[in-house]
Amino acid sequence: MKVMSHLFWLRVRRFTTKVFFPNDPFRMLLNILGLVFILYDMIFLPMRISFQVPLAPWMYFADVCINAFFIFEIVVNFNTAYFQQGNLIKDRRRIALKYLRLWFWVDAIASVPFSILESCLLYTSP
Repeated sequence: MKVMSHLFWLRVRRFTTKVFFPNDPFRMLLNILGLVFILYDMIFLPMRISFQVPLAPWMYFADVCINAFFIFEIVVNFNTAYFQQGNLIKDRRRIALKYLRLWFWVDAIASVPFSILESCLLYTSP
């Protein structure tokens, strides 16, 4: 049992110490999914706001999944190396500082689950 536990923690440590390369296939997949989700929001969000379309169950589920995806992407961005003057920077501290300077705040604001907050605020009984 102790050996299994030790192997588990070795795998967890190996995963948590991984730094993704900017052109890693996993990152490319995340970028494509992010683009698809942004396009979904560009189409359905204005439609819901303009025509006051009530939030259907599948739209609510889609919004929750999209928000979870973008929150997960924030975590991945803290673990993604970047190029600076032709050098690949893999130091986690430098990655975090660069991400926190600008893009973290944009991603954090964009990841706020406004549809969930809206449904909680509008459908609560006094």
